[in-house]
Amino acid sequence: MLKSVMLNPELKALYSAEAKRRGVINAYNMALSDCLRLPEIKAIDVANYTGSTLGEVITIEVSDNFKVVQMKVTILHGERTVEEGNAILIADIWQYATTALNPTLFR
Repeated sequence: MLKSVMLNPELKALYSAEAKRRGVINAYNMALSDCLRLPEIKAIDVANYTGSTLGEVITIEVSDNFKVVQMKVTILHGERTVEEGNAILIADIWQYATTALNPTLFR
C-alpha cells in the first residue's frame, strides 16, 4: 500500500507537505505513520436518531494522525443491516443523514 501511495503524485504531495510541517523525515515516513495508526472514534451522537424519519443526522467525531478521507456508517438491528452509506465531512465533524426508516425503534 505504501508503494502505491508514493507512486500517486497527489498523495505523495499531501504526505510531503504534512511531513515538512511536522518535521518528519519524509513523505514515506509520514505515510507509514498514518498507516500504522488507525483513526479513533471520539464520539457518536445519535440523540436525534429515532428511526422514524428520513434525513435524521448522526454525527461522528474522529481523530487521526493525518486525516480521514471517508467515513462509512452502518446501522444494524441485531444481525440485520438497516442501512449503510457514507457520511460527509462538515466543519471537522462527519455527518450521516439517514436514508431508511428503522421501525424497530418506534413500535
